[in-house]
Amino acid sequence: RGWPPRQIEGRSPRASSTRAGGGGGEHPPSPTADGPAPRATARRSNGPEAYQKYESGLVDFFDISSSADKGRFRVHDAKLFKADTMHRKVDSATAQGGVTLLMGERIDKQGVEQVITVLFDRKIFEEDDAKVWWSYNRERFI
Repeated sequence: RGWPPRQIEGRSPRASSTRAGGGGGEHPPSPTADGPAPRATARRSNGPEAYQKYESGLVDFFDISSSADKGRFRVHDAKLFKADTMHRKVDSATAQGGVTLLMGERIDKQGVEQVITVLFDRKIFEEDDAKVWWSYNRERFI
């Protein structure tokens, strides 16, 4: 998939996206006959993934930690990743450049590397352009 995105006849970029996860309504584990409920690990996220917060309208697309040069879009919570494995890599699938990926290995999934944050060069991507980019590329990262 390149940039700018090609319009698929009869479909808008957002129409083809599906929201992952079941959303709210999750309850903490219940106590069992064998004892208290199991505890979640301190680094485990019980809430929605970071990208789901944007897609649900809870947060703006560019994170508050964005700078004048780089717009940040959080895909996953960084607490779910091993800090010593985090690194940046240029997204080679974006033809005109301007997209850098913060990658890392998941704590809960041995050997699984995922995108944590997408960094957009603001000289190339205004926030609205980055939103369109996400709608066409989200399936690569979730």
